[in-house]
Amino acid sequence: MTEIIIQKHSITLPDNYFLPRDFEIVQPIYDLAFLLKLKSTAAGSKEPAYRVLSLNKAAHNLDGYSTSVSRWIEGNLNDDNLDYVPTPRIRNQLAKIKETGTIQELQDLMSPQAEGCLRLRSIRGFGPAQIAKFLGQESEPPSDLLTSSAKKCGMPIDNIMGVFQGRSSRKWQAAHIVPPLLRLLKSIENLARRKFDWHLIGIPDAISVIEDDFKVHVEYDEPGLSTFVAVIEKEPFFHLKGRKGSSLIVQHQMGWYFEIGSKNQEKPSRSLEELAWGLDPLIRDIPSFIRSDLHTHTSWSDGVATPDVMIQAATRAGLEYIAITDHSRSSKLQRGLTPSVWLRQAMSLHTLRGQNKVLHGMEVDILPNGDMDMPDGILCGMDLIVASFHSGWGGTEEQNTERIINAIETGYVDIIGHPTTALMGRPGSPSYVRAPIAVDWDRVFAHCSKWQVALEVNCFPSRLDISSNLLKQAINAGCWISLGSDAHSRIHQDLIKFGIAIIDGEKNVNILNSLNFKEIELWLKHAREARKRGTKTKRSLIQGEIFAETISPVNTRPVLLARYNGRPRIPQGAVVVGIDLTAGKNRKTAVAKMSGNFVETASFRTDEDILDYIKKAQPAIVSIDSPLGLPGGGDGIDSEAGIMRIAERDLASVGIPAYPALIDSMKQLTLRGIRLRKMIESFDAPPIVIESYPGAAQDLFAIPRKQRGLNLLLSGLIEMGLSGPGLLTKSHDELDAITSAIVGRFFEAGQYEAMGIPSEAQLIVPKTSCLIFDKPPIICLYGKPGSGKSVVSRYLALYYGFHWIKTREIILNLIRKDPINISSCNMAKLPCNSFEDINSNETNNLYLSKHSCELLRDYLIKTLSDIDRAIVIDSILDLKAFDCFIKQDREIYIWYLCRQSSKISKYIPQDGTIIKDRLDFNHETVANYDLIKDHADFMLYNSSTLENLHRLVDNTLFSQIIAIKRISA
Repeated sequence: MTEIIIQKHSITLPDNYFLPRDFEIVQPIYDLAFLLKLKSTAAGSKEPAYRVLSLNKAAHNLDGYSTSVSRWIEGNLNDDNLDYVPTPRIRNQLAKIKETGTIQELQDLMSPQAEGCLRLRSIRGFGPAQIAKFLGQESEPPSDLLTSSAKKCGMPIDNIMGVFQGRSSRKWQAAHIVPPLLRLLKSIENLARRKFDWHLIGIPDAISVIEDDFKVHVEYDEPGLSTFVAVIEKEPFFHLKGRKGSSLIVQHQMGWYFEIGSKNQEKPSRSLEELAWGLDPLIRDIPSFIRSDLHTHTSWSDGVATPDVMIQAATRAGLEYIAITDHSRSSKLQRGLTPSVWLRQAMSLHTLRGQNKVLHGMEVDILPNGDMDMPDGILCGMDLIVASFHSGWGGTEEQNTERIINAIETGYVDIIGHPTTALMGRPGSPSYVRAPIAVDWDRVFAHCSKWQVALEVNCFPSRLDISSNLLKQAINAGCWISLGSDAHSRIHQDLIKFGIAIIDGEKNVNILNSLNFKEIELWLKHAREARKRGTKTKRSLIQGEIFAETISPVNTRPVLLARYNGRPRIPQGAVVVGIDLTAGKNRKTAVAKMSGNFVETASFRTDEDILDYIKKAQPAIVSIDSPLGLPGGGDGIDSEAGIMRIAERDLASVGIPAYPALIDSMKQLTLRGIRLRKMIESFDAPPIVIESYPGAAQDLFAIPRKQRGLNLLLSGLIEMGLSGPGLLTKSHDELDAITSAIVGRFFEAGQYEAMGIPSEAQLIVPKTSCLIFDKPPIICLYGKPGSGKSVVSRYLALYYGFHWIKTREIILNLIRKDPINISSCNMAKLPCNSFEDINSNETNNLYLSKHSCELLRDYLIKTLSDIDRAIVIDSILDLKAFDCFIKQDREIYIWYLCRQSSKISKYIPQDGTIIKDRLDFNHETVANYDLIKDHADFMLYNSSTLENLHRLVDNTLFSQIIAIKRISA
């Protein structure tokens, strides 16, 4: 074993240094959540999903290496100092853990098999479903279970059994061991009323992986041994595992154990203060030459703190600036940002950037072929790009090397994040191990040096990636080095000190973090210019020379210049009342009144109280969070119409799921909403009543929903310009009522899209524009019925603020002016009460069977001249219309949608949803499809999932856009 060598220092440790660490206190919460899940899985019973989710959420959001949770429990830290405040129930559990090291509910679930299952979490490839099969087994599980398990995780049966039975030695972070260990040793000193000189074997430094069998040696006699035993029996997180001769085997609650025995006089020893200084970087200050943290996450993805909180924490730590690098869209579990959400984040950060120095970028996934997980038009607008692997670790050395090199040669990568992808511990499973991927690092480092791409030293203790050995290679190859805390909360920002410990003593190293803000801006500018001149070593897997995803290889259209807009603000207008309706008899309904930007809230149990509130408020609009119509559009429930309205289908088509109006959990709410709407509309001077969905609005405003936490939702609403006593509420429901009121104001201003059809009640969804074009484009969609044109149009309208010209609505207007002979058009076959409820394909058929396209063309051209925003036309039926559009002084694009699969059919309203007897569509424009296809600028193959269609729309749009930073306020 390696012996620790530490120079003596005169050190005074902080008073709170010997408190239990956050990771110790939350570990039993992780364990409880995991065993609850396993128990229900093994028994085939319904999983307590909400309980498991809330436990995991609390543990994950409080996890860390500080003593914040301990101080908060003691009352020495208030709620504002935590990024996440748990419920009172979980707070009580945390307090009990701090006192005893565990909680009774967890102890009740414990058994030798349960302990073995907790250990099995450390095996890569083992999920809860597989581990649950071990829960009810004896000490020797059946051979078929072991055989299937070995095959699943690629580990020999003996090794699996060693982990399950606790015979195998495990590996741990030094950061998980050092502070608790020193706390135990401090307790021994306190009880003995004297200081000892300690000798540690097997803990060489702050960054090495530690094995279970490390040792602590100290000079003691038999009475001293009794003191050790007395302390161990009292310490809440430790217990005596056994004896080994005159030594004690001590185990920590997380699973690691060690031997404490008599010291050899010839071995060097150190005081606790010296050990802390040498083994725990967190007690040291950040040196003055480190000016930044270049890898942080916020509540926009999987972080728990808002950007402003992260920036303020960095400033207090003495840093000049930070980079905000939330995850990209492929990191689904991390709530990765899509292009439109990243733009909204840029809009939100604009005000902060005026007061603070911030690099706004992204941690972008490197896809399996080396492409970047965001389109070029977005990448061009980022200040800093950290490129990382988050999936696909199983490639060969050649495949992995090519993947990294292809990413470098895109020209967009500034930093390779946590390069080897190795892990030593993960949330809830501190002994989890993921080995480094196989890569030809000499080749990669040479490429990074040539292309001016920095290598990250990821400072999070579970990563500490790259290793010291690879760091030396990278430095010798001439690479720049970047330090990133990978912080997901403000308390994680201190972790950059682990990276500083890794680079300590290295000579001739170029560290990006040592550059001041102006210097790093220049470094990035010059590096990106140099990359444009780089010679690629092989043919790129990316189509085209300029854009990351050029859908049409022959497209030579000029690029569009665009800026990101400011943070969406609430339109001014009349008084609006928002209602977050409930169905339960004993549950209060939250209401909010918005006058100007001033909001006040209240909660009521009865319809009568709600109606009285509305009468007193005298709003122009009442916005209700509840379905206000029924599937099929009738006055009563129609079993043949199903449980879902067109509105829910429309919303799902843009990636925002909503509960069906008549699903069991929603039925009573829907019926109450319809009753309330009718009562409001019966007023003498009734307000306009609309249906809203706060969750959808919050998604489109890029505000965290209430499930992410009250503070995050409140912060997002305040950013939109709200004020008033309603913002003092502690009710999530009242914040949703405020959001419903905001939707009402967007409706009044005409900034909305209506989901669904009038007879079923339309769901109003607000829309904002995150892009400002120098010359707003016109996108014309072509494609056969069912190809997804409406889905694409709706997506562009809601997420990018495009004005959606609905061909169906134009035809309806023409029909009203020149009614069709209903009988000759077979309208009698349609079970609809109005033209507004007719499916668009059928509307087109009815009109075109009697008229040519000429009137439609003329109407479209006149409409275009009145709109100065980006436009999407959902269906142009002939090329003559396009020829007329060319006269517009704007870029016109033809997107041809080709549907090759039925996988997304459930998201696209089919004709049979409303029309029981389909009409034949034999119009001559069908013959134009192949001709139009030949003229298309882009082909969008809608052949996979709805999510992939959205990705394709983003990539196609930004293949023609250069997104530049917002300049004006």
